[in-house]
Amino acid sequence: MQCCQPTDQQVALFDRDGAVTLDTPLTRRHLKDAEELMDQLLPAVQSTSDAKPHYRSGQRFLTEPAFVRIIEHPFFEHAAKKLLHSHAVVVASANITKTPPQPNTPFKILTEHTDQVLRLSDLNSIPRKMQIHLYIWLADVDDQCAPLMYRPGSHRQLAQHMTDHPKTDPLPWLNSNFVNVSKDCPTPVITGTGPDQWPNLVYADPVPCVARAGQMTAVNLATIHSASTNARLTARKRLNIGFRPKGVMVGEMQKRVEARDTYWSQLGKVMSPDRQHLTRNDVKPVI
Repeated sequence: MQCCQPTDQQVALFDRDGAVTLDTPLTRRHLKDAEELMDQLLPAVQSTSDAKPHYRSGQRFLTEPAFVRIIEHPFFEHAAKKLLHSHAVVVASANITKTPPQPNTPFKILTEHTDQVLRLSDLNSIPRKMQIHLYIWLADVDDQCAPLMYRPGSHRQLAQHMTDHPKTDPLPWLNSNFVNVSKDCPTPVITGTGPDQWPNLVYADPVPCVARAGQMTAVNLATIHSASTNARLTARKRLNIGFRPKGVMVGEMQKRVEARDTYWSQLGKVMSPDRQHLTRNDVKPVI
């Protein structure tokens, strides 16, 4: 599957900025089936005038055929392999989210955060020691339709700081709830951080990820990013696949490992036989 694969320039852009939007070979049928199923699973929520606005809804651990046909599509495996500089990858997660329209409310950026902590050695290793996410857009997304907002290059700034100050920063994930991390090897780790945990640096202004239906945005979630409100008339619809290099240990909560093992068992049963290797990592968690 070489069609539409990321170019060397796009891979370099992803490494530099932390996100890049790419074309995919998904057909109209792929998109139509997935979008219709999403609408069935995540129906529109009618809110009263005095209710708090309903930001978005979602579902994890996807095993429905319309979604599995996309998850197991060889294009996404090969794109992840190239972006992660890896000979093999595994599916780390899969979910859908739907952000309903709020046309009478002003557009705004929601809480900025990161979902992964890295050092420069993680960003530069081959294969990369990290998890990436492929956001597959089932409907058009413009700069007012709840686009993902991100600060280009911020993942490298944070990784540089983590590299330079490994002992001075508080590391709340070094506890019994996490596996595959230690004082000597505190990263990579899947955990959330917010502005109060970041160094006081000059970061790039937030940039919206805009895309057409059928495109995908590859995101390094160590990059500062945020959701945003949907000021348009139609819902934003996204299918997200997380990938990581096969055999690479990533720190995370033990309960995440257990949930993924269960999901792999379920997903493998509904995948095509020649795609089931995406659910086998061959790595045992280190407590």
